[in-house]
Parts: sequence; C-alpha cells; structure tokens
Amino acid sequence: MEYLDIVDENDNVIWINTRKESYQNQTTNRTVSVIILNSEWKILLQKRASTCSFMPWAWSISAGGHVSSWENYKESAIKELKEELWISCNIDFVDKFYWDRLLINWKYSKFNKSHFFFDSIFKWIYDWEFNFLREDNDEVDDIKFFNFEEIKSLIKSDELIMPFSVYILEKYFLWKN
Repeated sequence: MEYLDIVDENDNVIWINTRKESYQNQTTNRTVSVIILNSEWKILLQKRASTCSFMPWAWSISAGGHVSSWENYKESAIKELKEELWISCNIDFVDKFYWDRLLINWKYSKFNKSHFFFDSIFKWIYDWEFNFLREDNDEVDDIKFFNFEEIKSLIKSDELIMPFSVYILEKYFLWKN
C-alpha cells in the first residue's frame, strides 16, 4: 500500500494518507516529473502501459509519479526513473509549482472538484543511445526521443498525450524553439 504526505498550500506536511484515500478525498499531495534531454535538445517521452489506471497508452514525460511519504522530491524522482526506465543518475532541479489536476486534466477528470498537487520538475542530459526497456516493466510500453517540432505535431495530432505532460513541455521546454 502506498502512503502519501498530505500537504497544505505551503507544502508543509499535515497528514499521511493512502494514495486511494488521497484521491477519494482529493487532498493536496506531491508529485515529481523528470525530463530526459540529449545534447540535440530532443526529449525522451514514454508511452504509458496498457495496465496504467489513468490514461493508458498515452505519451507522457520521461518519468514521473507521486512522492511517497518519508521521501523528498529528489529521492522520489530518482526512484521513478529506476522503476520506469531502469536508470540510475544524478538529476538537476528545474522548478516546483502548485497545480490543479481539474484545470489541467479537465477533459479526463472523473471529478468536478479541484485536486491540488505540488510538482517538482527535474532534468537530466543523456547523450548515449537509449535502446533498452525492461521486459518486466508494467508502467511503460515504449520510449522515444522527439525533437520540439515532433512534440508539437504530437500534441496537435489524434495521438493520446497526457495533458499534464503537455503543460510541462510547453511551460519549460518547447519555448526554446
């Protein structure tokens, strides 16, 4: 069972709850996002597995997830990279922001009430061929580097891409081109 820290509007821990209870009660908790880039400014996206409970088969940022209780943001981001992409590395902090799942994921939301998160974004520059994906991975079906124009085309296409990933990519990376 996964436990999450419930935080106030200043990101101070006020309670601990199970992930399921956090979503049922729509309490504020923490998430992490990791963007992997190469020196050509291509971004690694992952295609979520068919077994994912939210938006299976959707393209998403390189790695991400919830921050478990007793973890800090960086520990959680490193854990997500290991779980999803089988990578151990040192990552760099980019930013932390407060967001409302209802406003960003409104099209896919099961609820009509705001559900807030603090998200910390990290990046890592990776310049070698990325051609492996764990066979026992139940979170990721595919991975691929995209340049900015390809990502912009993906966003405009009929292909499924997570709205939160679009938000992060547009806010922090796609403006560079």
